[in-house]
Amino acid sequence: MPRKIAIKRLTASDLTFFHWHFENYPAGGQKSINLNANVFIRTLYPSLPETRETKIPLDLFIYGPGIHGELNVQRKIIRKRSYKNWRLNGECVTNPDDAPARFNKLRPGDHVIIEFTGAVVLPTAAKAIFVAADDPADAALHAACAALLGTNSMMAVAAGQLSLLIENADVTENHPVNQLRLEDALEDAALGGDSGRSLLRSRGSRRSQSPEAFEEAKRNAELIGRLGEEQVDAFLAASAEQGLILSHEWVSEEDATSPFDFRLQTKDGVRLVDVKSTAYGFGRPVHVSLGELREMTEAAEPADLYRVHELTEDESWLCVARDVRAFAGATLAAFSGLPDGVSVDSVSVNPLCLTWEPRVHLSGVAD
Repeated sequence: MPRKIAIKRLTASDLTFFHWHFENYPAGGQKSINLNANVFIRTLYPSLPETRETKIPLDLFIYGPGIHGELNVQRKIIRKRSYKNWRLNGECVTNPDDAPARFNKLRPGDHVIIEFTGAVVLPTAAKAIFVAADDPADAALHAACAALLGTNSMMAVAAGQLSLLIENADVTENHPVNQLRLEDALEDAALGGDSGRSLLRSRGSRRSQSPEAFEEAKRNAELIGRLGEEQVDAFLAASAEQGLILSHEWVSEEDATSPFDFRLQTKDGVRLVDVKSTAYGFGRPVHVSLGELREMTEAAEPADLYRVHELTEDESWLCVARDVRAFAGATLAAFSGLPDGVSVDSVSVNPLCLTWEPRVHLSGVAD
């Protein structure tokens, strides 16, 4: 299930969510953060207006500003007939005893990055990372959020988009925004990646290492893989209509054990295609099984690798590495010296190891 993430520019009335601001800079007395309907409803939870829920309990985990860690409170998302937007509401959040001025530095124009989790129809929990321009640990991240938002007051962001934003902001490892990258690491770990496992261990997140979270990550990876193949299928169907290829067959749709996903008939002959999809950026490791490496090396037809990245339900980007037989053969040769009885099931590949054609935008699925 695609993650539901938004970035919001805070107003003076939003800041009344915090007790110190409500007492010192009252702005309408609402004690809540507005959740713009065009983002929270139309983009993140389009089915929510169809429910009868007007008060949604929320397990809220607050981080920041700066490197301040987790503060867990129970709040509600509410909507009344008199409200233009939904609101993150409840008692004002007070500064904790161990940081008595924690939220005081927030100002109008600062940001909050929120990830909602729970059911498909409505959220049950959320992580909110507050980002203050006046905190040196937040400066680059604040600038990145401002550039992304532009003139928008709130916008939904894809998981890959957020991952790139955090990477480009070059935040310190102990910055709480890295909580939102744990899903990135979990996806890699669920696919067998050692780098994802190492990142999860270094973060020390109990939730990210729980069996339930790991199983959920596996299911999400499978869904992402399926969605990526659907978008590639639509792309290949359009390519056939335009005469760029003669035809294509979605092989893995009928045979789940197939070491490749598509077989293309082109003017120059048959080509095999292996699709690797991620909700994150292009640079995430590509996981290739031993069977796939062998097929790439031994098949009579050339094999191409399709890298689908920044994947959402509606769109993605595609890069293609043509004829990866030499790469696969060299990788297999590296395993020839392993002791008897030892074999490798899969490898994680840095995409920069391969040569890629310019990326192509994908959207929609085939009818």
